[in-house]
Amino acid sequence: MPLNGFQGKPNRPEQAARVFDVLCELRPEPEDEIAEVLLNNTYAVFSVRG
Repeated sequence: MPLNGFQGKPNRPEQAARVFDVLCELRPEPEDEIAEVLLNNTYAVFSVRG
């Protein structure tokens, strides 16, 4: 799903930083904690170790 203001345009990898910023605005946890959880989840989804 495209970000608000980007409807009708393809999703692009560089939008990930904007998604992260909005997620950090919505969640009460510190940014570094959110980043760590996202990284660990990525490792788990793709079956790799960090």
